[in-house]
Amino acid sequence: IPPLDTLIAPRVALLGDAAHGMAPDLGQGGCQAMEDAWVLADAVQHALTEHADTSIALATALTHYDVARVERVGDIVSRARKRAAMIHGLGPEQTHAWYDELAHEDGDAILAGLKKTVVGGPLG
Repeated sequence: IPPLDTLIAPRVALLGDAAHGMAPDLGQGGCQAMEDAWVLADAVQHALTEHADTSIALATALTHYDVARVERVGDIVSRARKRAAMIHGLGPEQTHAWYDELAHEDGDAILAGLKKTVVGGPLG
């Protein structure tokens, strides 16, 4: 599915594949589900320490979760789709160029991509 505009409803938060089902080509589906859980738990913990009213705390936590996650996971969903199209031959010239580039890869670009994903996360 295309990236969602929001991952929350008044008393619901979507996490993992429900929030951002993605092609497996970046290996980020499970990683993003764990990030979702961590960000939501952290948001709930902080909101409960700031608000005595649990309804206000829940609304605050859900809003924080949505703001923290929707853009990040949307970007990763889009990147995974582009990689899937490239790897699986939807554009043969692009697929061949990618494989040719891999043949000469020394690992620097791969490490840079991993770093970008990690640093962009909630613990980065």
